[in-house]
Amino acid sequence: MKASFYVLIVLLYVHFFVLTVLGVSSVNQFYPVYSIVRAISVYGFFENFEIIITASWVLGNFVKVSVFLYVACLGLAQLLKLSDYRLLVFPMSVLMLFFSYWDIPNIVVLVDYMTKIQPFYFVFVQSVLPSVLLVIALARKKRSESD
Repeated sequence: MKASFYVLIVLLYVHFFVLTVLGVSSVNQFYPVYSIVRAISVYGFFENFEIIITASWVLGNFVKVSVFLYVACLGLAQLLKLSDYRLLVFPMSVLMLFFSYWDIPNIVVLVDYMTKIQPFYFVFVQSVLPSVLLVIALARKKRSESD
């Protein structure tokens, strides 16, 4: 919970900074934070700070994909009652790579997805699905306490 709170504070700060610097024009940019950081120049000597942003994005995406792959392999191994999840890592990696290119092949499809599908998907995945899982967990807990 603390980590989520810290991420929330950082994201609020970044969004506030983007809105105060770029204003309404930030809506038309894919990566407004990158645009702001690219314009930073300290005494004409310290420049190219965008590499820090790029490195953090790449590292963050690597960690996120690694965690998702681990959870998917572990969950599938438990579902199939396998003794070791590591047997599934390579096939799942190949499937994830294949589906990532198949689903969104270019930036036009990505923008279309982000504007038309993603808002509804996020509502389901971030609100409805966790609520249903919470209700199921509470029902199981109540049932196990009564038994």
